[in-house]
Amino acid sequence: MSLPGSFVRLVAAGIVLAAAVAACSGDSFEPGETIYTGIIIVPPEQQCEGCTSVNVEAQLLELEQNQPPRIIKCVRTNERGIYDTSTPNTCPERSNGQLPPGDGQRTVIVVATVNSQGGQIGGLISSRLGSVTQTDFNSTTHVACTAGLFLVAGTESFGDPGCMVRASCPSGAPNCFPSLAPNDVDEARIDTLEAAGELIGGQVDFTTADGSNRAACAVIVCTQAGTVPATQECLEQQLAS
Repeated sequence: MSLPGSFVRLVAAGIVLAAAVAACSGDSFEPGETIYTGIIIVPPEQQCEGCTSVNVEAQLLELEQNQPPRIIKCVRTNERGIYDTSTPNTCPERSNGQLPPGDGQRTVIVVATVNSQGGQIGGLISSRLGSVTQTDFNSTTHVACTAGLFLVAGTESFGDPGCMVRASCPSGAPNCFPSLAPNDVDEARIDTLEAAGELIGGQVDFTTADGSNRAACAVIVCTQAGTVPATQECLEQQLAS
């Protein structure tokens, strides 16, 4: 199946979108609350064995430089595969349920576990705190999401699957990139990562949690950490190496 080349990326505040969110979840919310919502779109069975977006856990993660991301909150998707972070936190023992105060720009991850083997589909969101942000996720966004996670948290704990991201790169290390602050993964960088992810998303097996790691490193290398457009040739070479 050919995955869509574009996806919904709408950022809005006010009564219209707020009402739409309430209609999806049936829950109330406070003006100025930070809410992320959208649809999880799983790849076809041949790319994601046993995967579903219905009634699965989605985590809201705060990126931290050179550290694993922090779980802010967990929610369950509904029968239409919609995640909505205004719904109750289902993992209070693993999270604190809080984003930083204020209305500044913030880059976060939302990722859903979509099968019993730990397969995941999610994406990066860069938007202002205190707003309602609607973003749908699919295989394209997940490859970019993994790349964004690597660029901030580093790749050492993932076994450096085709690239290296470090606080400081060793002299002469190939395909090594210095880690970024979370908000350096901004809308423009996300768009570049996702454009590259679209070129190879159909070749990735998302059945397990690490299925997108090599593709994410190929995206990092071929976009020079999200700063230049990738070419199909570069991505194919990186995946084959």
